[in-house]
Amino acid sequence: MTQGIDELIETLKRAAAGENVDVQYVRTIAFDPQDRDVEKAANKSWRRLVNFADDIDIRSRDPDYDKQMRQEMEWRWRELADLLAARR
Repeated sequence: MTQGIDELIETLKRAAAGENVDVQYVRTIAFDPQDRDVEKAANKSWRRLVNFADDIDIRSRDPDYDKQMRQEMEWRWRELADLLAARR
């Protein structure tokens, strides 16, 4: 049930920690949390992670944008982890 969500969280963590993630890889992450709140947060996080990965050229030229996006990746993985913890 949570395998795809766990993969999403781990990828968000890697992005927040400074790693660049491949947009093609991100697009392969699939999940079916079977919980409406988790699904909603996961879908938003996944879309933003795709944006993060796709914007590598912009982020590489704009340190402030890069920092903002990495901070967002961090709060998104924390939000998902908290939602999952409450349901496990």
